[in-house]
Amino acid sequence: WTSSRFVTLSLEYTDETGSVSTDIAGARYSNTDVFSGGWEQPNVVKEWQLSSGDGTKDVYYQIKDGAGNIKVATSSINLDEGLPTWVSFDSPVNGNVYRGTVTITAEASDTIDVGRLFAYKDAVRIGTGTSDGHIDYPWVTTAADDGNHTIFVRATDEVGNSIDSELRVITVDNTPPDSVGITRPTSGTVVSGTFTIEAIGADAIGVAKIEFRDETSTLLGSSTSSPWVLNVSTIGWTASTPTPCRICIRHAAPVETTPSALKGTSPKSDMDDLNDNLMFIFGF
Repeated sequence: WTSSRFVTLSLEYTDETGSVSTDIAGARYSNTDVFSGGWEQPNVVKEWQLSSGDGTKDVYYQIKDGAGNIKVATSSINLDEGLPTWVSFDSPVNGNVYRGTVTITAEASDTIDVGRLFAYKDAVRIGTGTSDGHIDYPWVTTAADDGNHTIFVRATDEVGNSIDSELRVITVDNTPPDSVGITRPTSGTVVSGTFTIEAIGADAIGVAKIEFRDETSTLLGSSTSSPWVLNVSTIGWTASTPTPCRICIRHAAPVETTPSALKGTSPKSDMDDLNDNLMFIFGF
């Protein structure tokens, strides 16, 4: 393999008499089986330019001894001057927030053959793909700090030509929300008709959603932006029955390769993010 049309040929000549190149009277070279140039003094090293275009190149050379006997030989060289090209870079998505395991997925092609694809995080190689121009590398984000990270993939062909994908900036968030609470109504408030629950929540990366649930963990509703409020109807509630309300906070990492582990669908921890201390008393 070579990445340049300009190559150095290493040659060795012998004659049927067993003598080395001193019995060789001349040599000439060609990129085809037609020789048009004149005879040269034979050398063990020859600087040569291959024909243009990637692919397998045959170099032909003739050797002539002192008696005028001529022998033709060939050598094949694989030329690959072109860079690999990107077919796709599917994951991760630029600007998204991730937790758990994220699969870095990309594909590249080459006129000859793509050697390998390599995944990089913050300019450090973290994974290697297969030899067919694909990579599906499962990156465990828990080994990285929470916050922003840069991801890119490098495609390298058989001769070392390489090209980098675009840079993706993603946010890792594997830490549960910091706090959650209900600000209104206050405990013991008598409500009727439709009333408003307002909550507060905090997370180092950002709160994505706050869910409001009753004492049976039945979802009453949710809020996806501040102020975190929910209007609740008391229709169907039993009069004067204390009704606890709990709230569940989701923080800003809803993207995950394993759907069951999405932060957008699972609590911060078993009960840590539930506020069970507020009792709403239904009244008229």
